[in-house]
Amino acid sequence: HPPTNFSASLLLFRSCLSSRAMSFFSRLLGFGSKGSLSSYGKAYKLASRAPVARATHRFTFALETPETVLGLPVGHHLEVRLPGGSGAGRAYTPVSGDSKLGSFDLVVKVYPNGQVGNYLDSLQVGETAEVAGPFGEITYKGNGTFQIEDTFSGTSRTVSCSNVGMVAGGTGITPMYQIAEYSATQAGDHLEMSLLFANRSPEDVMLKEELDALSESCSRFRAAYSVDEVPANSNWSGETGRVSKEILSKALGLDGPKKPELILICGPSGFHQAVKKMLMEELNFSKDAIFEF
Repeated sequence: HPPTNFSASLLLFRSCLSSRAMSFFSRLLGFGSKGSLSSYGKAYKLASRAPVARATHRFTFALETPETVLGLPVGHHLEVRLPGGSGAGRAYTPVSGDSKLGSFDLVVKVYPNGQVGNYLDSLQVGETAEVAGPFGEITYKGNGTFQIEDTFSGTSRTVSCSNVGMVAGGTGITPMYQIAEYSATQAGDHLEMSLLFANRSPEDVMLKEELDALSESCSRFRAAYSVDEVPANSNWSGETGRVSKEILSKALGLDGPKKPELILICGPSGFHQAVKKMLMEELNFSKDAIFEF
């Protein structure tokens, strides 16, 4: 008999798809989300906001109930859409995971010409923003296991490692913090994590308090910082100067006995290109050992 309702139609539709096509449509239609998020998008109310660094704010959005979870796989992001129905938006990675009930946090740097960042900055507490998701090509499954999808070929591979390196520039810190915070709180997770967090100046370093606290509470996580320039009379104790082979090697422990088997990169496009080139040409990492958000 033919299906008589929408749910039955969806089941029939899914049963007829190949696994590759199913993977694509699951991401498109939000089948994979087990929480509040929908890839169609829905409105979330801004509950609070607070500054965290220069031109950078933490926006906390309320979920439907105090017990609701966001439904975001670790390593994935969501999209904040501009009002008006144009579909224009920008990807952001929440710094809170599904262990936080009732709300989720976005840390956003507001650039002068950034449409979505300025839109979020204009929101008043109590107003809503349209958010869609989850989206992403990498999922941290726990205990050193990452699932990486290739959206172009429709293939997926699993990478199991005991040591991961993270290189973040500016707001690219958010997926790194999400993964590190999740791993640090999981009983039985033995993943060693080293982070290099690069910024233009000390006042641009966001989430430093949280990163330092995570380093203190989890011996498996180590954070190092670098900035391009330091103001006079600054008490900056991290690295100074553009990211180099030497800074990367020191921060990620590349000269030690536990070299990372996987390197994650997130930041501005020029930062991505420079770091990836150094890793491959000067530090002998293969393309498959590098994942770019």
